[in-house]
Amino acid sequence: MINHNQNIKQSKSTKVMYWTVRVITIILLGYSIVGFFLRRSDDSQSADFLFIAINALVLFIASFVPYFLKKKFYIAVPELLLRIYIGFVTCALLIGEIGGFFVYVKWWDSALHLFSGSLVGVVGFSLINLLNGSEDIEFKLKPAFVALFVFCFSLSVEVIWEIIEYLIDGVAGSNMQRFRDSITGELWLGRHALRDTMKDLILNTIGAFIISILGYIDLKRRKGLIQKVFFWKMENNHQNGNKTE
Repeated sequence: MINHNQNIKQSKSTKVMYWTVRVITIILLGYSIVGFFLRRSDDSQSADFLFIAINALVLFIASFVPYFLKKKFYIAVPELLLRIYIGFVTCALLIGEIGGFFVYVKWWDSALHLFSGSLVGVVGFSLINLLNGSEDIEFKLKPAFVALFVFCFSLSVEVIWEIIEYLIDGVAGSNMQRFRDSITGELWLGRHALRDTMKDLILNTIGAFIISILGYIDLKRRKGLIQKVFFWKMENNHQNGNKTE
């Protein structure tokens, strides 16, 4: 059993990770905003600056999600998951999109989509735990149903993300869905234009399937290993005064 009253505060190293990312995004936001207004006459460069600004802003907001969950909903995120989360969004938005790794490192996008399926699956398991209202991570639902929910939840989030990529491409003129050649700008035709999106969905499905099976086995055998990366509901005075069974 995990003591949920310990390790609620972030360690110094985790705080440094988060604030380093925030400072970098602020610098990038300032740079991209200035560049956008200075290069408004150049459609290509202004689109690039807008693309950087959007990704930097999303990353900046994403870095405050754990803090928001803790302060607004009294949900604590374990230290390990905090580091995995900020590492993932940094690899995706800062290194992948702004840094160009999605273009120049062929396996970067595939690796992140495979990992994201499992990461979102962990969030799905945590949501089930919160809905069950169990402080000791004791699932009231059948392990098979929990695993099925986690699998479907992860796929749903991936579909939403693909929609977001589509919208960003339309607004910023970017190529997140790789519908054109990243080097020459030539538009892909037919099935080739769908290849990147379908590859992302397939890899996410594999990642979601892996974490769902591992979670199912862990719950079935009651090992309690996967619960080490669950977030949980913290005690607070308002809840204690109005708590009902």
